[in-house]
Amino acid sequence: VPHGLQSDSPTGSISPAGSVSSWQSPPPANEFSWTVQLTRQLIFTYQDHHHKFQDVNFKKKVIWSNIHQDLVSHMHATDPKPTQGQVENKWKTLLAAYKRTRDHNSISGNSKKECAFQSELDTVLGD
Repeated sequence: VPHGLQSDSPTGSISPAGSVSSWQSPPPANEFSWTVQLTRQLIFTYQDHHHKFQDVNFKKKVIWSNIHQDLVSHMHATDPKPTQGQVENKWKTLLAAYKRTRDHNSISGNSKKECAFQSELDTVLGD
């Protein structure tokens, strides 16, 4: 490898030192990653707890802990598990994409778009 360049992948492709390669390998078997099925399960688990976020008697961290526990209980025992933070962040990412899509679609003249899990999020969020 020439000076100032580094190999970012096992195939030996070369990129400038310090740059991030667009190639990503799948996570190792013992590392968690979101699947379509698990993302849908998160959406419907959130729906089960959604009303608690409106109640001042419930602390958000406790609600997220309950959502996390419910989600993990639906997973196979040998599957890598998400952390509570990963569950919260996934929800925030889904919600942000949903809001961006909704905002885009509310502008007259824009072509209609749908985000991933649009119908499931419509069901949960009531739109």
